[in-house]
Amino acid sequence: MISDRTGELYGIAEFPEISPDRKRFIAASASDAYNEDGVFILRFEGGQLVSELTKKPQEYALYSFVAWKDNSTILLSKDTHSDGKLCPESNGMVVPVTLKLEEDGWIFHEDLSPDAVRCHQ
Repeated sequence: MISDRTGELYGIAEFPEISPDRKRFIAASASDAYNEDGVFILRFEGGQLVSELTKKPQEYALYSFVAWKDNSTILLSKDTHSDGKLCPESNGMVVPVTLKLEEDGWIFHEDLSPDAVRCHQ
């Protein structure tokens, strides 16, 4: 991305998904081969981009953007290794994740209920 005010270049790992109020965006990169893997939230402030969250998983976890629920809630999916309990016959699973802006910053909430998790075939 290029700032239209300063001309400054910003490297973004994935196509940015802009919040409903247009004050921030998320880039969730689920590519461990070509892009930097992770979840990145940046805020537009005075012609600059300010980082609010950088999460680069240490374990195998590929996050994908689903939708902005509102200005402080983002829905994601997380493709990860099976835990052996929820998907005992599969090596991988997809977990719904809600990312919420709380007092302490952006917090990840995974839904590990059996009805929510999808097992790889």
